Order: sequence, then structure tokens, then C-alpha cells
Amino acid sequence: MTGTPNLGVLRRLGVTPAGAPAGASDGGTAPRGASDGGAAPHAVRFERTYPTSAADLWDALTTPERVGRWLGTLTGDLRAGGDFHLDMSDASNGSEGDAAGTSAGPSAADQTADEDARNWGRVLECEPGRRLLLTWEATGQATSQVEVTTSAVGQRALLTLEHRGLPEASARGYGAGWHDFLDRLEGDLTGRPQADWATEFARYLAVYRGLPVD
Repeated sequence: MTGTPNLGVLRRLGVTPAGAPAGASDGGTAPRGASDGGAAPHAVRFERTYPTSAADLWDALTTPERVGRWLGTLTGDLRAGGDFHLDMSDASNGSEGDAAGTSAGPSAADQTADEDARNWGRVLECEPGRRLLLTWEATGQATSQVEVTTSAVGQRALLTLEHRGLPEASARGYGAGWHDFLDRLEGDLTGRPQADWATEFARYLAVYRGLPVD
């Protein structure tokens, strides 16, 4: 795992963070280290910097034409209260057509790629140029949330992405998928040739399956 840069962080929601006062939590009551069989809600969080401005990064995250180059076909309204649809089956040069659904989903075997690659949701909050909070829906999965923020850090732009409200297995699958897609975002911003999506996802999934939960 040490050979994989930019790893996301997995955590179980409702666990008292290390160093927090007794009784403190992030919304739940489970003590740190308690076993729940992976059913309690989990989150996967990424912090990445990119060689561009915060304004350009925001544009790459919200402009359908640009989103289509690294993530998938985006339609809808990204203003607060708006609904969106995202089809990730055509996110790259076609290499992931049979696997895109597994990128951000827990089990490729349980769903067809076309079903699992189609996501939709509603924008709960939007601070243009800085922050999006939205619901995330996919066939056969419970509703979860994705929060994205952008900011300037020196000459670079910082992206923070957290996908939360997921069973542990799903958080690991989404972790691998988001890791792969955020790599693709960097490739699009820098002009670097994109790697084969399915190959990279399989490699990252093996890493995230072994990642410890904070």
C-alpha cells in the first residue's frame, strides 16, 4: 500500500475520533474499535492538489463537457435543489464499458455495468466556486452523500472529496473508483495520456480492500 500515492482515508462514522474528548463523536455512538460487521455507515475521503487554479478546478468538476473527459456524461442542474444524472460508462476511451459500474459500487457481480454506472441525485447545497453537497443514488444501493470542496493552495488547487453513508464494502469499492477517477482528472488537467480504466481500478481495488479503517 505504501507504493500507492494519494490514498483516500476510510473511516467509520459514529466513531469517536482519536484524541477527542470522551463522549465526542461525529454523529453516532459506537466506541472506537467496536465491531459491526461492516454494516455501520462509512466514509472515504480524498485530498488532492492539482497544478491549476481553484477556479479552473471547479470548472473541471462542474462543466459537463469537461466532466465528460474524466468522469462521465453529466446532465441536470448543479444549483442548490437541482437534480443531476451521471453516466460513468463512457468516462474514458471506452476501456471501462464493462467495468465502470464496479468503479463506484460494491459488487460488480450483483448488477449489470449499465445499471451500476448510472448515478443520480440532488444538490443539497452549493457554494459556487467552492463547495457542493449532493445525494448519490445508484440502482440497488442506499442513498449516500458526496461533498466536494475546492480552494487555492499556493500555486495549486486543493480538492477535497468525501463520499459518506456507505457500508464498509461499498466504501472500499468507491474508494478505488474515486481514486481512479481523480487520477483521470489530473491526467485531463495536465494532458497526460489516460491509463486503461479497468486495469487501474482492479489494481486500486486490491489496495483499498486492505486499507485500515480509521
